[in-house]
Amino acid sequence: MKRKLIMTFVQYNSTKLFQILDTESKKTKGKIKNYDYPFNFEFKKIKKVYKGDKKKVFNGSGIYLIKYKKEIIYIGKYMPYGKGNVITDRWLKHIATITNRGHRVCGFEKKNKKYELLEKIGFLVEKGIDKYKAFVLKAGRMEGGDYSTSVKRLAFAKDNWHTFKEQDKTNFEKNVLPKFQFHYMQLNGHKEGEIPDSVKTKEYYENLASLVETYLLWKYNPVCNSNEGLKEMDGITSSKIETEIKSFLEKLN
Repeated sequence: MKRKLIMTFVQYNSTKLFQILDTESKKTKGKIKNYDYPFNFEFKKIKKVYKGDKKKVFNGSGIYLIKYKKEIIYIGKYMPYGKGNVITDRWLKHIATITNRGHRVCGFEKKNKKYELLEKIGFLVEKGIDKYKAFVLKAGRMEGGDYSTSVKRLAFAKDNWHTFKEQDKTNFEKNVLPKFQFHYMQLNGHKEGEIPDSVKTKEYYENLASLVETYLLWKYNPVCNSNEGLKEMDGITSSKIETEIKSFLEKLN
């Protein structure tokens, strides 16, 4: 029997997902030692996201897209079947690192490419890669963590720094956040009774999310993903990717 596919992407606007808190009086914790600009915004999930929606709509397992100015910049998976919240577990980290403004951004390590990009962003008065290394080291942002950045995310931040550099959080919420949209597709289109008895439902959906993401990142190359897909993302829409996912899953039957 063929599985009935009913999955679809649901779009969520960033202004209804996130709020930004000041970090001026916030105490540091862990390895991070200061929240100096540009790492001075604390992105938080709005408590009542999309009033009327049930919390379970943000559970895993699923596939998500991130758009900036209506262009897809990231493709990701969210694995925990029937639990979790993709907003707090994934999207908060993405908005913080992609804009290079989150107060917990880290993972700069000793890679010169990352410091070259920081220098090109140019938020320090003094020039030179060594100055940026010293800035990051003093702030305790060398080691990786939940908010680790990447070369491709820093490159994206550099290319859009004329927008992301906004220092006033109210202006950032008003003028920058609306440029981001998040699309989420729960992989809930298969009836549980049609999953083989030898495969647990949790295992099935989590593996399915990973498989779909691998397929999409093999085929496409979003600007903020750390992969080298076969194609660029120009002209690719969420509806096109939705159709491709459904077609891919049909072939698995």
